[in-house]
Amino acid sequence: MAAELLDRTGRRVASGATDADGRLRFAGEFEPGAYTLRLELAPVSHLYRAVSLEVRLDEARHYHLPVLLSPFGLTTYRGS
Repeated sequence: MAAELLDRTGRRVASGATDADGRLRFAGEFEPGAYTLRLELAPVSHLYRAVSLEVRLDEARHYHLPVLLSPFGLTTYRGS
């Protein structure tokens, strides 16, 4: 699944694809601020084409943002 991280101006600051375990790890650290995480779901979902999450990073640190997809819906939460 392809993903991209956009800053508040819409500029792409990172992109990548999920690995065999369904995980995506963007390289580097990001400045605190507002971002949009956009996931292209079309390869794995017939119902949902894409999902965008508006996120706020309060500090420069590791963030774990799970997005769980099933045939009938999706959910996200802030992981540990």
